Formats: sequence, C-alpha cells, structure tokens
Amino acid sequence: METTTDTILECVYIYDSGHAWFMISLEHLGLSLIKSKISRCSYKSKSHAYLEEDCDAPKFFEAMKLLNFDIKIREKHIDDFDIIIRRQRLTSF
Repeated sequence: METTTDTILECVYIYDSGHAWFMISLEHLGLSLIKSKISRCSYKSKSHAYLEEDCDAPKFFEAMKLLNFDIKIREKHIDDFDIIIRRQRLTSF
C-alpha cells in the first residue's frame, strides 16, 4: 500500500562550529505530541523550538512522519549560535 503525504513541513537546520539544531514552529511541536520528551539541550522562543540534532530532532521527525508530513530541510550556518541563544534569552525545555 502506497502512502501519500498530507502536508509539507519545512524546517531550518542551524549549525555552528560546535553543534546543530533544527528550528521548527511551536505549533508543529505541539502536533507531534512529543513536547514532554524534549531534553534540556533544546531551546524555545515565543514562536519556535530549536531541537538538538542528535537527541530531540529524531523523535520529532519520526512523530511527524507518522502524521504523514513530508519533511523539507534547508541549512543555515550561524557562527556561534550559542551566543544567539543567550542574547535572545531562549529557554531550554
């Protein structure tokens, strides 16, 4: 049986010289039903989550695939993203 996707989920893969996160909307995080499983290595703003690439992002992507989302990723290099985390006062989960 062939499955089709209902919706496209676009996210941004943000990386610096030391680590990487996937930026997704908090709305999509809510749809995934995994918010309670997100580690303190991921961050959030008022509108977005920045999911740590190794621990939290795989859980999110698996949940969204089960909901028939087609995932599209674009990359963005940001020098010293950890400074942005502090400046914008992003909070961990």
